[in-house]
Amino acid sequence: MPILKDAEARASTVGDFLSIFIARSNEIASSVTEHLNIVGQTAVFGQTRSFAPQILPAQNDAFMVALGLAVLRRALRHRLDPSKVTVTVSNPKVLPTEFDLMHPMKGDKMGFCIHFPSSWLSLKLDPSLSSLAPEEGPDSSADGFVQSFRQMLRAHIEQIDLSASECAALASMSQHKLKRRLAENGTNITSEIDFVKQQYAREALAKTSRSISDIATTLGFTDSANFARAFRRSNGMTPTAFKKLQEVEDGEKN
Repeated sequence: MPILKDAEARASTVGDFLSIFIARSNEIASSVTEHLNIVGQTAVFGQTRSFAPQILPAQNDAFMVALGLAVLRRALRHRLDPSKVTVTVSNPKVLPTEFDLMHPMKGDKMGFCIHFPSSWLSLKLDPSLSSLAPEEGPDSSADGFVQSFRQMLRAHIEQIDLSASECAALASMSQHKLKRRLAENGTNITSEIDFVKQQYAREALAKTSRSISDIATTLGFTDSANFARAFRRSNGMTPTAFKKLQEVEDGEKN
């Protein structure tokens, strides 16, 4: 989308990105007005209709809030934490499962709103995270809820003692409900934590100069050897071999 590319090219922070996107969108749209408001510790990104629809625009709102979330996710990348987001639409019941962690609320017929911490607006835009290698990206076969849960985990993965109870608290669910939702998709809390840890490890090894021991400590492994064994089970090679492979591939690109 040209508007998003323009925002990425000109913005230096998440707030800049959203402001540029909104200004350009409002130049084109006539039936709605995009907006970004700050109320204390909360930022509100949304859309307001210029007319009151005669029927409840439930499906349209669901589609538009999904687009709004995609814009916010593009600006924040892995820093978006669904557990700190609240969405407001005319009928929350029609939202897809990925919104379950975002505390859906019922609003009016005039548009949608996405509420999130205003502190996110000052975060630096990081273009280096705009594309991931296939093995580092989200599993496209995963249910929307699982993908959203993984994104929430990613925002907290550096908490060394990320337990099942803490995951449930972050998701605003009971452990039983969270386990049931994950089980419906053939997975569980432990597997998802491991998945996100390995994703984090691959990116850290490929895109930073951090040592293997530092990455291992950040992810809660007792030592580098335990981290190496877990990494090899998941990726088919040791962290050292993976890092060297990335260096070779980067050298060939240059």
